[in-house]
Amino acid sequence: MSMAVYIPIYYASPLAKRCMAVYHKYINSMNERIHNQFANSNPFDFKHISALKSIENFNDVGPSVVMASSSGLQSGLSRQLFEIWCSNKKNACVIPGYVVEGTLAKPIINEPKEVTLMNGLTAQHAGPLHIFLSSCRFCTDKYVPKGAHAT
Repeated sequence: MSMAVYIPIYYASPLAKRCMAVYHKYINSMNERIHNQFANSNPFDFKHISALKSIENFNDVGPSVVMASSSGLQSGLSRQLFEIWCSNKKNACVIPGYVVEGTLAKPIINEPKEVTLMNGLTAQHAGPLHIFLSSCRFCTDKYVPKGAHAT
């Protein structure tokens, strides 16, 4: 008999949070399928996904999934978590799109042995730093053309 494992999932994006508020407010403007779902429960209230406002609100014990912007890892929660987690081989950084020259994401797609942190120090990593997702169904391309989106 297998036991269910609970791994919390968070989204950390001010834009996503604002979008969710709009979806909640304008549920009556949605199509019939959404209206039918809404009769039972709000389809935009995700049972297993929570909003994460800041690193201070994050209880970093055990495994978790955090979807955070910016994908370039330049600042914000995505950068803070990357710097905390990058040296542990159990962690991965999923980059769901193209990377821009001059961002932290650009060099990590080549899996360097160390990265420069925001405080100027370097951190060594113990394993793969990233999983790079392309816009197609199979993650075979290391680089994705500009304008691609993860699906």
